[in-house]
Amino acid sequence: MKTGFIVIAVIVFVLLILYFSGSTMGNQCTEIGECKSCWNTYSKEIESSLCGNQTTCTPEPYKVQHNAIVDVLVCACDNAKTADFTDAELNARISEVYKEMTCAPASIDKSAECTGTMAGATSICRNGVLTKWEYS
Repeated sequence: MKTGFIVIAVIVFVLLILYFSGSTMGNQCTEIGECKSCWNTYSKEIESSLCGNQTTCTPEPYKVQHNAIVDVLVCACDNAKTADFTDAELNARISEVYKEMTCAPASIDKSAECTGTMAGATSICRNGVLTKWEYS
């Protein structure tokens, strides 16, 4: 009887650990100053105006990631504009995240140099380059 209780307790414990680790795994976030956005790294049904003619859809994770990063950049750009682009750290982070977002690896090799677009925060924030992708 005591052994059965221990086995059940261990199973419940393992299931709880799997549940809680699963609810946090598969998420990634990006942050610029006070602006933060997260996305799932797996396909998940969502409700969005970007779903085309439907109210819900299951977009590809890379599209959700792109749009989350655009949201962070727009938020950070608003903060940079408010500060008249005088915050060098904020400006540098905007440029860095934009470069990562536009990164196209030179090869399949994960250690390859990123060939993303390097631009200044003023240019990124004022030239209308931050556009979201539709999920259709």
